[in-house]
Amino acid sequence: MEQQRTIWTVIITVVVAVLVVVSVMAYQSNRNNVSPVIEPVPEVEAQDYASKEAVTVDYKNLPSITSGAYALWELKENDEFILLRQFRLDGKGFVTDLNGRPLNNTIVLAGNDFTKAKSYLVTVETGDAEPAQPSDTIILNGNVAKGNTWSLSFPIDLTKATGSYLLATPTNGPSTNETSGIWFLKIAGNSQAQASLNLPVAPAGWVYEGWITNSSLNLTSGRFTSPVEKDSFSNYSGPRAYPPFPGEDYLTNAPVDQNVTFPLNLADGQTKVTIGLEPGTLTKDPTGDNRFGLTLLTATIADGATDHTDYPLKVETERPSATLKVLTK
Repeated sequence: MEQQRTIWTVIITVVVAVLVVVSVMAYQSNRNNVSPVIEPVPEVEAQDYASKEAVTVDYKNLPSITSGAYALWELKENDEFILLRQFRLDGKGFVTDLNGRPLNNTIVLAGNDFTKAKSYLVTVETGDAEPAQPSDTIILNGNVAKGNTWSLSFPIDLTKATGSYLLATPTNGPSTNETSGIWFLKIAGNSQAQASLNLPVAPAGWVYEGWITNSSLNLTSGRFTSPVEKDSFSNYSGPRAYPPFPGEDYLTNAPVDQNVTFPLNLADGQTKVTIGLEPGTLTKDPTGDNRFGLTLLTATIADGATDHTDYPLKVETERPSATLKVLTK
């Protein structure tokens, strides 16, 4: 009996040892093959701040950016600006710091009474350096509170924005690749070209930009501040003169990084035209060369669309906003 007990003890010990080895090997394999998980930043506990020393901020429809940064500011009653946070939004709409680490929506500033603010605003800033003052590119602003809650809204009035476009290629002559160019103009009864975009002059810190996009390309048509003047871009156009309005012919100098061939047929039923607002100036965009994502007017160009014909642009009504709430106890 004692001998059998000893044998079973040995067998059990061996089995346990084998299981331990297998488990360790499996753990090492999984650790080597699984990407590290970034843990979310824990929410601030109630005991971590005094009454009125913290706010929560929730953003809606704010475009994601990977270059430049957003900055949230508090304007005090003495007209002093206090930088509360620099942040970005990733492709999924989550707030991160400038290194891509998740941030929660609570901001604590010890000794500060957030109820004493005159207003709050969010700006678009260049680079990662901490700004001393807000830039001119204000994307959210709020100066009226209901109790301890502030509503921040997009500060540019675009309620009357409308527009249309037509296909034509004036920079390579008549009746040549006419569906390879897009222009934001319309032909009046006297055959004179007129502006087709009803937009206010872009405010300081912002410019308009036209875009041609589909599943595989993202091409600018130029940046402009006024819809009744030509834009700042003509790299894809031909050698002839072009109208004094925003637009572009896609005839030459096709970008090699987008696998696109010029002349480009825009009337394929898959290409979209967009007018949006972009941060910065005619020559510099703190968020990079890609489309910012603040769309004002858009349309899908129909398959077989006719050149020299006015087509309407649809008004996009979604605008960025935010709700800021002062936490009290």
